[in-house]
Amino acid sequence: MIKFVYDINKDAQNWVETVKDIEPSWGIDYKKEIEMVSKDLKQKILKSNKKKAILLVKDYFKSLPYFSFKKEIIFSEIKAIEKVWGKKEKQFFEILEKITRKPIFLDKFTAYFTTMFICPYDEKHYKWFMLSMWHSIPFQITTICHEILHFQFLYYYADFCKRKGLKKKQIETLKESLTILLNAEEFNNIILSIDVGYPNHHALRKKILNTWQKNKNLYLKNENGFEFFLERIIESVEL
Repeated sequence: MIKFVYDINKDAQNWVETVKDIEPSWGIDYKKEIEMVSKDLKQKILKSNKKKAILLVKDYFKSLPYFSFKKEIIFSEIKAIEKVWGKKEKQFFEILEKITRKPIFLDKFTAYFTTMFICPYDEKHYKWFMLSMWHSIPFQITTICHEILHFQFLYYYADFCKRKGLKKKQIETLKESLTILLNAEEFNNIILSIDVGYPNHHALRKKILNTWQKNKNLYLKNENGFEFFLERIIESVEL
């Protein structure tokens, strides 16, 4: 089950961490993603410690003449995504369990809405992720599936990949590249907005999808099928 929430503290924290930590990644320059943050506010965030910066951003939110209207829109989006996702959630989890050969490891995830374009996730406990209020519902659904697939892979298979010799950065690359599986026919009844991925992962993503489509019946029928699948991919993950 996914609980959809707007939390002003979480939103402000995302603004602060995005401004402080933003840097190019896997072929994308994220500076364009924070153009909504004024130069003055950026400077104040960068000069402040994290706790003070979060309070500063919260005050900034509340000072906006349209902040109440923005929250109203977010809550309307939450109701809409709850209704639409609720029709597909069970089906998605069942497909993901079938593909990864593992049960969904957590009963409840939290999706926090943010007023930033950047949408981080819980890298320690895999319990929450973010959705941008600026994205369409089809895009948000793809984001949900994208993040839950990350969590499922990391929870069950990160250690397996380590044992196979992959370094942390390679596991991150594999994690991001594996989301091309969301474009496979198994998810055709759920995904309307394709999972694009990062430019630097194009070749690996193509191989992942081809490998899956070529022998998916083997992977789906065998108890260790996802491990067999990963073994055919791991050698292609660059440092």
